[in-house]
Amino acid sequence: MNKLTFGPNTIEYDLAGFTIAQVELAYFDVLNVGSWIPAFVDGKRVASKSKFVLRHGQRVVYVKVCGFKGSGRNLEDEVMQLGERVLKLEEAILGGNGRQLDDAASVKSPYLTAEEAVEYLRLPSLQSLYGLVERRRLKPLRASKRRYLFTVEMLDAFVRNPSKK
Repeated sequence: MNKLTFGPNTIEYDLAGFTIAQVELAYFDVLNVGSWIPAFVDGKRVASKSKFVLRHGQRVVYVKVCGFKGSGRNLEDEVMQLGERVLKLEEAILGGNGRQLDDAASVKSPYLTAEEAVEYLRLPSLQSLYGLVERRRLKPLRASKRRYLFTVEMLDAFVRNPSKK
C-alpha cells in the first residue's frame, strides 16, 4: 500500500508500478492536487514525476511551497527539512515496520495521576493525598482544575523530607 497526502487529504492505495504523473492524473479530484505542486517520496523531492515509479510502501506527500509576503524568501529547503522531520516522527510513533504499535500503553507518561501517586506513596486513601496537598506539604502539577499530576521525582523528594513545604 502507498499513502498519498496533500494538506488534510490522505488516501491509501496500492500504487506500486505507477509513475507520480499517472497517480496525479488519476487522483487529481480526490486529493485536489495539481501537477505544479512538488511531490516528495519518503521525504525526498521527486525531480521527474513522469519517470519516478512508485514501489510498494512508499509515501507521497505533496507540499505547496510558498514564502512570506514581502520577505523574498523561498521556503523550499525549510519545507523539505520539515517533511523529513515529520517522516522521522511517524517512524518513531508507528514503529519500524509501518504498523501502529499494538499496545498504546507501551508509551508511558512521565506523570502520575493522583491515584497512581497514592499507590506509589503507599498512602491509605486518596483523601490522604488530598490532605497533604491542602496542607501544602505536597505541591502537585495542575492538569486541570480538578486533576492533579505528579512526577516520581516530586514524590521521592517528599518521601526524603516530608516536613518541608
